[in-house]
Amino acid sequence: MHVDPLTRTASAEPGALWSDVIAAAAPYGLAPLSGTPSVGVTGYTLGGGAGWLTRLYGYAADSLLAAELVTADGELLTADADSHPDLFWALRGGSGNFGVATRLDFRLYPVERVAAGMTMHAFDRAGDTLAVYREWAMKQPDTLNTAVILIRMPGGPPMLALRVVSVEDAGRTLAPLLEAAGEPISGGLAEMTFARAPRPPADGAEHAVRAVRRADRRRDRRAARLAGRRHRGAALGRRHARARRADRTS
Repeated sequence: MHVDPLTRTASAEPGALWSDVIAAAAPYGLAPLSGTPSVGVTGYTLGGGAGWLTRLYGYAADSLLAAELVTADGELLTADADSHPDLFWALRGGSGNFGVATRLDFRLYPVERVAAGMTMHAFDRAGDTLAVYREWAMKQPDTLNTAVILIRMPGGPPMLALRVVSVEDAGRTLAPLLEAAGEPISGGLAEMTFARAPRPPADGAEHAVRAVRRADRRRDRRAARLAGRRHRGAALGRRHARARRADRTS
């Protein structure tokens, strides 16, 4: 694992987790387009990768600068925009179908602190919240990434959760959504380092998510995520628009 703060880039080899990259980049005020910290860098990036900074900077695959890999015939090569450009294009979203990646070089971004967390609300506010979210989400800045989640606690009633990561202060921006969701039962939003952002603050909200995940691993149908709606668009929408234009002119 290597970070170059001058070029804002990082290199990761097989087995590297996003937690490794986040920890190495944080002292320089930088962050990767990462997923959950316990997820591997290579598979996530080559598969596309949509994380908390996706609306602002795009998919993790968009940050890829070069990939060293072993091809099916045993050749070791490096694919980037200039060398093997067709292979480089395919790797960014094509997952592991084109060889065994032995190193990835990718961009880092100037994100040190964020406003983040999760709030839990009464389930009977879910309908109003989703109705507001549908219109509200279309107008929000690229710096804000949100999710509305409907979950059920083990042995308890279903609940509504709002999950937020924002590169800028989003208190006033979130007001209509929080008003629709009603008074939080637990949880909250706070300023924190990006290293903490992929997980909500350590309170009742995080306990709820962990309980649901434990139940999912046990295949306990009494406690499972029911549904979710996540913020997309922004950089992702612009990326798809460019791809469509390229297809029409090719």
